[in-house]
Parts: sequence; structure tokens; C-alpha cells
Amino acid sequence: MSTSGIPSRDDGHGSWVPVPLGPLVGRAREVAEVVRLLGRKDVRLLTLTGPAGVGKTRLAVQVALDVAERETFGIRFVPLASVTSSDLVLPTVARALGIGESSSDGVLQDPSEQVGSIRLLLVLDNFEQVLDAGPALGALVGACPGLKVLVTSRAALHVSGEREFAVPPLPVPEECGDRDFAQVASSDAVRLFAQRAEAVQSGFQLKPANVWDVAQICRRLDGLPLAIELAAARIKIFPPHALLARLERRLPLLTDGPRDAPERLRTMRDAIAWSYGLLDADEQRLFRRLAVFVGGFTLEAGEEVSRGVGEDGRWGVEESGGREGEATGIRADGGTGLAVTSRLRDSSTAILEGVSSLVDKSLLHPVAALSGAPGASEPGEPRFAMLETIREFALEELARSGEDGDARRAHAAHFLALAERAEPELRGPRQADWIARLETELPNLRAVLDWSLAEGDVETGLRLADALYWFWFLRNHVNEGRGWFERARASGQQPAAAAGRAATGAALLAWRAAEYAASKGYAEEAMEHFHACGDRWGTAVVIHHLGHIADDLEHDKERAITLLADSLARFEEIGDPWGVAYSQRCLGMMLREARGDDQGATSLLQEALATFRRTGDPWNIGVTLHMLGDAAMAKGRRADAVHSYQEGLAHHWAQRDNLGVADALLRLAQILVSLGDAERATRFFGCSEAQHEQAGVVIYEPVRRGYEEAVAAAADALGPERFRAVWDEGRSLALADAVETAAAIRVDPSTTPDRSGPRDPSARRLSEREREVLRLIVDGLSDREIADELAIGRRTVNAHVASILNKLGVSSRTAAAAHALRHALV
Repeated sequence: MSTSGIPSRDDGHGSWVPVPLGPLVGRAREVAEVVRLLGRKDVRLLTLTGPAGVGKTRLAVQVALDVAERETFGIRFVPLASVTSSDLVLPTVARALGIGESSSDGVLQDPSEQVGSIRLLLVLDNFEQVLDAGPALGALVGACPGLKVLVTSRAALHVSGEREFAVPPLPVPEECGDRDFAQVASSDAVRLFAQRAEAVQSGFQLKPANVWDVAQICRRLDGLPLAIELAAARIKIFPPHALLARLERRLPLLTDGPRDAPERLRTMRDAIAWSYGLLDADEQRLFRRLAVFVGGFTLEAGEEVSRGVGEDGRWGVEESGGREGEATGIRADGGTGLAVTSRLRDSSTAILEGVSSLVDKSLLHPVAALSGAPGASEPGEPRFAMLETIREFALEELARSGEDGDARRAHAAHFLALAERAEPELRGPRQADWIARLETELPNLRAVLDWSLAEGDVETGLRLADALYWFWFLRNHVNEGRGWFERARASGQQPAAAAGRAATGAALLAWRAAEYAASKGYAEEAMEHFHACGDRWGTAVVIHHLGHIADDLEHDKERAITLLADSLARFEEIGDPWGVAYSQRCLGMMLREARGDDQGATSLLQEALATFRRTGDPWNIGVTLHMLGDAAMAKGRRADAVHSYQEGLAHHWAQRDNLGVADALLRLAQILVSLGDAERATRFFGCSEAQHEQAGVVIYEPVRRGYEEAVAAAADALGPERFRAVWDEGRSLALADAVETAAAIRVDPSTTPDRSGPRDPSARRLSEREREVLRLIVDGLSDREIADELAIGRRTVNAHVASILNKLGVSSRTAAAAHALRHALV
């Protein structure tokens, strides 16, 4: 059949595609892949799907232009945004192809009869509101062997022969990634922002001073091209840093798109509202309620938040005049359950169908699965999330619906139950799995803590903080955990049991940060609560902790031994094997340090290790092995010590406990110094320092003993310049490489240790980083200024300053500066 019945432009192929006003930024991979798919014989109907503002139309236009240049295809671009009836889709297509009514009966001619075998690429833009026309479109494709159809839609058509291509947002720089100017500026999202900003403000340029703000803007906007373009249009009023500060709420700012753009694309809110308006009432309600999740959710969590919260705990069921098996709307009784018809469906099936529908409509997207996570019904349980820009719209709709309170309470109940289920598991063989689960859910857990304190539900907040404190300790979220407790304590009345457990957690976290006076205060507060409610287990834990405080703060090792022995007896009386082993481990360490009782210490440590092995607590296994290594070193058995340290390191590395690994590296480094291997030891010192800085904590006190002397000896052996260079190499050493190197250390039991110590230990007591901090103190810089100068956190600076004052035996920054100048330490 000839193409004479189809109007053509002057390219000779009957093509019509809107000409873009500017170049397409990025998308080279996507354009190439879509063109490749269209070139396959088995791909006749290809649908570009994606959320509002992701750039489906612009991608389709570019693909059509590329195809027009390479192939002898006719191209027709047919916008469907104004078509609201599915029955009008094929007539609209026919008219776009120049096919008119029959002269005899006035009926529109069948497009398949006119197209036939013509080689034609038909681009149908915005199909989501006419999805019921999908089967008719599929039939047209089947009847026309030369026809290929490229569809843009926020939802797949779900017809035979359809191939779906999900259009992703533009890639954005990683939040914690490389901040190299050229690399950040070359990001597609950043380039798009810069292009659109320059279009509205001539002379706008990316610079080292603004490029990271622009990158953060693009991250906040999820890499959505429409959102980025709307934000860039504000650059005449707000420079990037000011624009970033106003993106806490995105939608009010993302307005005033081009007047010639479709109305639904002139603001980001309108773009999302278009998708929302295409949902039925039940899908809208599910979409709103799922917005309470931060960072994603599992199907189980989605079900609990979205189902009814009545006494039966099930989704609502009511009679319906709709078709059997279909959802029909919010319950008339005002309940919070998702209404379904009289045909009862299992709630897990309903949430699966609802989530699948929202994924199909590009309002949810799958994220990395919880592979083998505990609590999941299957290994690799699927996980879903909203783009934050879409989630902001959903939260607005949730607040407007009046369902916000129910959804938040259900969200809090789910994650409180999850955390309390995790708490005992964190001391057992599934520790790694549960740590991974809690890390994944940390944004949701934080949201519950925020909500509970904002709503005055202090008990929920305290219970959650109690359930999480051991997780915070194991994962080194020290300052965060203490911050939640402080907020809860300041919020009013506290139930004794929950307050006591939370204060115990705060005491442990403060101790880990070497803030011993604060830790003692928390512990004493916890003891008052436990006495009030008769909590025997909590009392035993606090007495144990006060034993550490007696040593670290009061330097009274005999009192520490008395308290730890008391704690051990209480755990034995309660019948808690984990608590017994916990106290045995720490009491053994104290006996060796205070009384030199290596035999008694080793016996207690071995009993504790056996218990931890039986209960399968990897972290405590690692710590106890380190202490057994210390006992071996005290007796001069370096080969045994290395073996213990390496096994402990392996346990910590398996848990990805970076501080446990760093402690092992410090112990091994001291042995390497005694063997004359100062270079490898110094790399370990630098690597460990970097890990402690990243966590914002100082080196654990038992590990610190002997540390300064070993560092000074390594510095003497290498010389100042080589020592600093190797130390810096260690700071940038990948932890995995350090672990591999440490595992390869071998010690001949017959070798004699090198006991040559530093010539002047008192002049070398500070670490390299602490010397830098002390130099800046001498220069008169504040903690905030030091943090900016060294590009480290303010809490890390506080930890360094506390350590410096402790080492120098002074009580103030002024005294530390005077001491440094007097003794030429900087």
C-alpha cells in the first residue's frame, strides 16, 4: 500500500514529530536502548513508563527523531492528554494519520485498513487516562505488520505483546560520594539544572562554591527532570544554597512552569495530582497511608499500616453494588480499613494487589529487597518506596483526609513491635540479620521516635529507645541514641520501667563516647527507676555498668571488681546466661588489670567465651577473644595473642563492626611494633584512627593502654616524614584491605619481642589527629572552627578535645594550649 493517504513533511517518509527547543541532557543510554528495542522484530508495542515529571515524553521525542534519521519509517506523534474517553483513542489516531470518514456513510475508516503494511512508528503520548483502549491498540498492531507503537504512560497497558521500559530519574551524585568538582558537575541531573538556570539567569555557572548545593537540590528532587527544571527557574530569586534551604517542602516551590506547557505540567503538584486523580478511591487511600513510611516498606509493614485498626485487626468488609472482587471505597462508618466487597479477600492478597497497582502507575517503585532478613516470609522479601517528591504530595493528601493519626499510630505500632522483637535477637546467632534489618528500617524507626515525642506518647518513644540501644551501641550510632533519650527525658512524665531501660542505654552510649561523668549520671538515674519498679534484670545491668564507671572515671579498680562481682551474682540469681557471661568477661579483664590475676582472669574469660559461643553472640565472642589475647600478651605469648586477635577480628568483620575491627588492628599494631614492623603497624594505626573519627568516638580505654608508647616507637623507627606519610596511607586504607593484611600476620612463638620504647614518651602521647586539633586550639580556634578546618564532625572534635585534656592532665583548653607551647608539642 502506498503512503499517499498519509500527509508527510518534507523528509519524504511521512514523518511528524514535535521539534524540541533545546538539547536532551543525558539519557544517552536510555535513547540507545529504546532505539535498539524498537529495532527488534519481536517488539511491536513498547511502553515507556515512569512517574510524573521523569521525562517520558522528551525521551520518546528523541527516540522518534533518532529513528527518523536511521530508518525508512514514517513517524507520527499523537498527544493524548486531552483525550478522556478510551473510545476516542483510535479515532484520534486515525485523524492524526489523515484518515477521514467514508464518503458514503460518514463513518470513520478503520486505521488498520489504511496503514496495512506501511513501515510506521506511531508515538502515543500520555496514555494513562485511556488504558481501557489498550486492547484496541493491541489489535491495531496485530493487524498492521509494518506498524510499531511507542507509548508513554504512567502505567503499563497490560496487553499481549507489550514490552515495558521503565524510565528512571536522572542519576544524581551520591550523598556521601566523591565531591570532586568535575565529577559532580558532570552528573546529568546537575547539568540539567545548570542548563535551565542559565536559561533564566544569563551568566549562571557551576562553581566549586555552588556545585554541591546544586547536587543536593537534585537529590532532594529525586532526579526528576520536571522538578529540577522548575527549581532551576527560581534561580533568579534564590541562589543554590538558599534554594536548597527552602526545599524542606518541595511542592510549594516547584511552580510557574512555561505557559506553553500542558497545564498538568506547569507545577509539580499538578503533575502528581494528575496521576492521583486516575486512581480509584481505594487506591488513593492506600497511596495516602503508605506515605507514612520513610525510606521504604515491606508488604507486611504496608499491610499493617493500611488495614483496619478495629478490634478484629482486619481490613474492613462491606456489601457493595460494584463488581464482585473489586474495591469500592472508604467505609461508610468512617473506619480506617480499606473497603472491599462482600467477597472476603485475604488482606495480604489485597495489599499485594494494591501495591502492584501503584507500582504499575509509577507512584511506587521497588527498592533493594531485604535478602534473607528476619521477619520476612521469604528470603529476599520485596520492598517498595515512593520518590520523596511524590511522598510529599501523598502526605498532604493524608493530612487532608483526616486519616493521618490512624496511619501514624499503625506505623508506630508496627516498628515498635519490630524493634522489640529484634532486641533479644541482637545477642544471639541472628545478630547480623537483625542488625541489617534495623539498619534498613532506621529511617522508619527515626520517624516513629520523632512522632512519639511530638505527639506526647513518651512511653512509645522510651520503649523504642530501649529496644534500640544495643543496636545503637553495636553500630556506633552513639550520639544519635543519646540524643533520642535526651529528647524523651525532656518531654515530660516517664513510666519507670521504660525510662530506666532507656537511661541504661544512654549510660552505655555515653560510656562508649568516653563521657564517663555523663554516663554515671544516666546510670544513677536508671537505678532510681529500677528500684521504683522492681526491675531485677535492669538493676543487674546498671550495677555492671557502674563497675566500669568506677574504673574509668574514679580509677578505683577494687570498687569496680566489687560491683562487677555483684552484677555477676545477680545475673546468676536471675538465671540469665548472657548476663552471667557478660559480667564474667568484664570481671576477668578487671582482675587481670587490677591484681595481675592472669589465671583467674583467663578462667572467667574462657567461661564467658564458651557461653557466648553457645548463645551465638558474634560481637561478644569477638570482644572476649580480644581480652584473651590481652591476657596472652601479658604473659608474653604473642603467637597466642595474635591468634585470638585475628579470630576476634574475623567475628567483628563478619558483623561489619568497624570499631571492633579497628580495636583488633590497634592490638595487632602494637605486636607489629614489637616485631620491628613499624611500617605495617603505622598503617594499622592510621586506619584505626580514621574509623574512630568516623564513628565520633575515642579509642576504647583498655586498647589505649600501651598505644601511645607503640605509636612513639613506630615514629622513632620510621622518622617523622615517613611516619606521617605511612600514617596517612593507613587513614585512606580500605578496611577490607586492612583485614586481609591483618589475617596474614604470622608470629614465630620463639621470637623475642623488641622492648625498645620511645625515647621521649611524654612528648609523643598524642595521636597525629590530636596534634592537629591541639595546634588549632593553640591558634585560638573554636570547636566549630576546628571541625570546619579539618572537615570532621563537631562531636568528633569534642571527643578529641576531651582526650587531649585527659592525656595532658589539664582541665581547660587554655591550659592545654599553654602546656603545648611549654613542651613544644605543636
